[in-house]
Amino acid sequence: MLVALRSAQIAGIEIDRRCLAGVRVLLDTSQSVEDSDTYVYNPYAPDTPEQRAGRRSSPTMTAVGLLMRLHTGYARDDPRFVGAATKLAAELPSNGSRGRPTRDCYLWYYVSQVLFHVGGEAWDRWYGRLYEILVASQETVGDRAGSWNPGGEVPDRWGAFGGRIYVTALNLLTLEVTYRHLPIDQAVVRPADDRETGRNSP
Repeated sequence: MLVALRSAQIAGIEIDRRCLAGVRVLLDTSQSVEDSDTYVYNPYAPDTPEQRAGRRSSPTMTAVGLLMRLHTGYARDDPRFVGAATKLAAELPSNGSRGRPTRDCYLWYYVSQVLFHVGGEAWDRWYGRLYEILVASQETVGDRAGSWNPGGEVPDRWGAFGGRIYVTALNLLTLEVTYRHLPIDQAVVRPADDRETGRNSP
């Protein structure tokens, strides 16, 4: 939803400033109490065994939170952004093993977008490793050529939920990050709308 709002802004459509202000409140609330560099899925999750995980930070939610921060005013060199992005970049993509799989198309998609905006050596190292994994695991023969197996020797974390189409779609979108994204701070916003972006404030 936030990307839709930002796309509208870039196209010159007026956005109610309360929308982006609300997003910032959500992000502030979703920062982990233990580590402000990380984000949680649902800070209001009830303290039950089924819901408790929503209040724990994760690399996936941290990547989503950082990308949203970029869309709501953080600069790429903001220390609050750089510190958290550095933590994400330190965990290079890997498949893991069947007993301990670390293959995660959803995580990889969002971390790729964050680190693309960081650029430099961190991006090159992280994405270079991911590229090797994705190309090596893509099906090359038969009716399923071009897709990714959601299960296989090492299953994707989301394979059982989304299946082959979901995993394939996210892997393709991840591989396209370098071709279809313009760095957020280079996106053109009409001057009349710039006050709505919060680009100059945290």
